[in-house]
Amino acid sequence: MRRRDLIAAIGGAAACPVVAWAQPRNPIKRIAFIGGSGGVVEPIFRQELARLGWVEGRNVRIEGLFSVDSRVLRAAAPFVVSSTPDLIVVISTEAAQIFKEATDT
Repeated sequence: MRRRDLIAAIGGAAACPVVAWAQPRNPIKRIAFIGGSGGVVEPIFRQELARLGWVEGRNVRIEGLFSVDSRVLRAAAPFVVSSTPDLIVVISTEAAQIFKEATDT
């Protein structure tokens, strides 16, 4: 093995742990919950998330938008989508269509 190859291998091995340290250990995921006018995230939704290991405040944050008015949903959809949540959950067909139109992902 040439000296240059040995130095490159040692340098590469030394850099690997630094890259791993730069990764966040447990990033908090964001969920945009689009619900009705009740103003409450469905309790069954929170229970199922917890059953799957997603606990609000520990590894997930739920942000709610509550309205049944399609004008409000249409106005808010671009803002919600541009905030790049990890997941958008809707509980009505109309809201699903509105948010589908607001995003291409």
